[in-house]
Amino acid sequence: MKDGDIVYIHYIGTVKETGEVFDITDKEKAKELNVYNPKVEYGPIPIIIGGKFILPTLEEEIKKMGVGEEKEVELPPEKAFGNRSKELIRSFSYNDFQKQGITPRAGEWITINNLRGRIISVSGGRVMVDFNHPLAGKTLHYKIKVVKKVEKPEEKVKAILEFYMKKIANDFDIEMTNDECKIIDKKNVLTPEQRKILADTILKWINEISKLKFVYEFQKESTGLPY
Repeated sequence: MKDGDIVYIHYIGTVKETGEVFDITDKEKAKELNVYNPKVEYGPIPIIIGGKFILPTLEEEIKKMGVGEEKEVELPPEKAFGNRSKELIRSFSYNDFQKQGITPRAGEWITINNLRGRIISVSGGRVMVDFNHPLAGKTLHYKIKVVKKVEKPEEKVKAILEFYMKKIANDFDIEMTNDECKIIDKKNVLTPEQRKILADTILKWINEISKLKFVYEFQKESTGLPY
């Protein structure tokens, strides 16, 4: 594997110290391990090698693998989500939350100044928030399998759509004409920001495509009348 290759992978991520499964892509494995969640969309995930879609240390391992190959990888904190930092545990005034109509409760996740953190205590008019990554300070164990490598440009586009918006990936049709790609947004769901992200990713990583168009499809609703 090399930078720019698009592959689908299955993986199971567990915390070494506790055996806790924090991420899993295979539905049947999730059921076997009693961690199945009906709200989760299971299935192999597409990644672009070199695209920072996953941890860089995992990318380096996948580069050494072939299609169908499985591997187990152990990552210490410094190669995963880093060590915990006391500087990322911060104190806020209870009134700051009330002004925003928020009642802070220990254990809840919130976003402050574009940072996501977990409230760890509410006491004496102060709210302590931990902005460390939930997996910071932990050694992680991954089981990885490379399911397939994507070759055709239209399949690469579909893989990128699946990565960014898996739940609605089937709402798009993809048409290729020479080096031009059309993405037909059948339900008119893409925002300008989403279009830019998709366009930047597709044009950067898919060499066969030099022009990309987004097409919106509208259909007249039937009135049931003969005219």
